[in-house]
Amino acid sequence: MILLLTLLVMSIQTTWAQALEKKDLTEVCDFVAGTISFTIPEGNSKCTWKVDEKAITEGIKDEGRTLTLEMSQSVRKVEVAYTAVDLSSQTLSFDVEPKIYGKEYNGVKFYADKYAGGSGKKEDPYIISSDLELAKLARDVTNGNFDYRNNCFKENTSKDNLFYTGVFKAEFLLEKGDIITRLGGSDIATAQDFRDALSALDGSKTTVTFERDGKQRQQNITPVQDAGGAWKLGLWLRDGISGVGTLTFYDPATGVYGALGHSISDSDAELLLPLREGSISDAEIVSIVPGSSGKPGELNGCADTGRTLGSVERNTELGIYGHVFTQIGRVIVETGEMHTGAATIISTVNGREAKEYGAEINRIYNEPEGQRMMLTVTDPELRSMTGGIVQGMSGSPVMQDGKLVGAVTHVFVSDPAKGFGIGIYDMLETAGIREQAA
Repeated sequence: MILLLTLLVMSIQTTWAQALEKKDLTEVCDFVAGTISFTIPEGNSKCTWKVDEKAITEGIKDEGRTLTLEMSQSVRKVEVAYTAVDLSSQTLSFDVEPKIYGKEYNGVKFYADKYAGGSGKKEDPYIISSDLELAKLARDVTNGNFDYRNNCFKENTSKDNLFYTGVFKAEFLLEKGDIITRLGGSDIATAQDFRDALSALDGSKTTVTFERDGKQRQQNITPVQDAGGAWKLGLWLRDGISGVGTLTFYDPATGVYGALGHSISDSDAELLLPLREGSISDAEIVSIVPGSSGKPGELNGCADTGRTLGSVERNTELGIYGHVFTQIGRVIVETGEMHTGAATIISTVNGREAKEYGAEINRIYNEPEGQRMMLTVTDPELRSMTGGIVQGMSGSPVMQDGKLVGAVTHVFVSDPAKGFGIGIYDMLETAGIREQAA
């Protein structure tokens, strides 16, 4: 049975389209081998690499898309020239920073998860038998996870292993992405709650309660005064985020909607934002900053905050999802499979009016994580107004043969007329209503 969806295109309180940048390269650290590699996304070709302005031919694989370097303690400058999926010539330059023991990079830990042996007791010290275990020790000591009592260090009598005796504390170091729920005796729900609780401190050690991976943890921390006498804890807080985006689909049978086609992320912390609560509302587009080569454009909107349309319940790599509170939309469409060829994009780029604009799907990618498309805006009117795809158009439905086949997600930095999209069935799967469209 084909799921019938009510299609509504609107601006909502979310985020904006993301541009393809250096972060789109796959970075892999192999701390055992002492190497770091960078891979250009599949579909790009004819890659030539330079490191510190010297052409590199060694350590190249995957038909030139992957560069592997030995780790270094100095900053290196990398440049790669390649032919993009749209057959344009591109050049990307970036710095490779030294990697530090005890840190984590792209989910890869530059330290061991556990020691080679031992329980940390005086009679049964921890055994450290590799550089990564030594990095774990450095991390634990630096983060204050050890209690230096009872002669914690023991002389190393083996030339093969190091020994350390310590007692783990019940404290954990705060990390970016943690959700603070309590400071001292005060519950924390907003950044203002935190500021109020912080101003009430007297300089003595206090406890920060926070949530990580669904578990409550605590850390003891001592505030210090700045030059103006205010108490500080050395923490940078994010209280929330809002922006303009586009609703892709809404299922009147369940009230479930999907939007954006990509996550709402914190660009400073480089994290998918954890979600406590959120809402979507109608909006009016009041101005456009057109996109140009090297500079993505954007839609500027004014939200109707007095009319909340629904809740944001999930923030995922494939978009945001939730339920609407009221009946919205008038157009009923079927879902379908995408194919190369003529298509249209439905988007709101002026006021509150959704319009259909000409486009073409140039290429389809069947990735492990789902189906993706490369598309080009062909409509003269849209290109004259926006330059093509701009921030705020994320989630704009892509139509083919009268059916909803996907949504716009990204724009090419080098050419705003081109971008990428996601298949509709991947969004329906994430929303939990894929079977209804089978």
